[in-house]
Amino acid sequence: MASVLNYSAWGVLQSKVQAHPHLTLDSLKKRLEAERAKLFPEYLRATVDAFPKILKDVVKNKGNRIEQP
Repeated sequence: MASVLNYSAWGVLQSKVQAHPHLTLDSLKKRLEAERAKLFPEYLRATVDAFPKILKDVVKNKGNRIEQP
């Protein structure tokens, strides 16, 4: 499950971090840390809560792609 959470969280973080230009690596790191701190508690709870339904849908579709909310 950790890899699914990592993939999902990185996609969200990437879109938030890339919304602002970064001229230095330090600027990028600071923005990433700030966005992660805001995102994780609520986002991860919702992602974890949705995971059982996603797994059931994957099994129902015999491992084929599923539509995700």
